[in-house]
Amino acid sequence: CASCVPILFGIFVPHLKGRVATLAAVSALSTYVLLYAWARVATSEGVNLVDVVQGWGPVAALFDTGMPQLGLLNPAVPATYGVLVSVLVALPSAVAGFVAPRATEPVER
Repeated sequence: CASCVPILFGIFVPHLKGRVATLAAVSALSTYVLLYAWARVATSEGVNLVDVVQGWGPVAALFDTGMPQLGLLNPAVPATYGVLVSVLVALPSAVAGFVAPRATEPVER
């Protein structure tokens, strides 16, 4: 799942650099592992994550506060956050490649 977005970007955005795709995959995997581990540790320590994020102001809207432990104990939920982070990492480079001309192409006058 962590490499899904970089693979799709590689297919549909061929000018995307390999480093950007790698960074997107690593950030997705890191997000998944950290969020899932955070929920597991919080559960074992008896901490309710809903109470924790409700003090975060507008950032709390990013989480499902109606679910126990924000739903993060369901592996699909942190994986979804990982995919979203991966898109956020790769998207600026992909858009910049479409907007700015590439240096390898000759400039038409």
